[in-house]
Amino acid sequence: MKCKKCGKRLGPEDAKCRFCGADNPFAVMHEKNMQRYNKRFDETGRRVLDKAGDSKGLGNRAAVIVVLILLIIATGIITSFNYTDHDDASSKTKLATPKENLTRIDELLEQGEYIECVRLMHTQEIINSGDDEYRDMKGLIYIADNYCDCIELMEGIVYLPRGEEERDAVSSYCNNLGIQIDDFYEVYDVWKDGTGSEKYSVYYRDIENELRTAVKVYFEMDDDAYEEFLSLSENQKAVKLEEIINNEK
Repeated sequence: MKCKKCGKRLGPEDAKCRFCGADNPFAVMHEKNMQRYNKRFDETGRRVLDKAGDSKGLGNRAAVIVVLILLIIATGIITSFNYTDHDDASSKTKLATPKENLTRIDELLEQGEYIECVRLMHTQEIINSGDDEYRDMKGLIYIADNYCDCIELMEGIVYLPRGEEERDAVSSYCNNLGIQIDDFYEVYDVWKDGTGSEKYSVYYRDIENELRTAVKVYFEMDDDAYEEFLSLSENQKAVKLEEIINNEK
């Protein structure tokens, strides 16, 4: 990605541009995602080594190999917000009362922590809940959940190695991201005009703005380019994203 002020190249982990000192608006989110991933990786490594400690010889060496393989995978492709473990996480997490969940959700929304908010909704089984206490949150759930899916795909694209062997994977990510962005705006357009609870509708625009900023930063678009991008079909969006990635220097 490029600095929005001076146009120089910088990474998503750079809090400030080393050329002009401008803030990178996506660095804080990236750092939180990396911390979450690293924590999960460390926990997995410890469990493997603890289990191997009960055996000798080949068992210990096998455990070390497993950890090394995990490390290789981690340095190749890192995704920031993986929903594949939501069901497992929810089964191991003590479910709070709706009142407790709503209080925590309000705190996260006030802080602009939308990814953490959605993670809480999944682990506390709020996403598909039919409880009356969560009825007013329906619009927020749909919009924030789609937003997080978009962020996950974008970070997946950023961390994919660039090369001929990964071209199909990049193409697949771009295609899925084009579909997901369309899904986000389809939901957003339904709820953005105040449909549903006024308490939560005030966050819809902020979530959309965060997605807009993320796409512009990741794919080096200005406002006009982003609006043009949104006017494209799903397939055209995927082609456009691939063009941007393939033109990276």
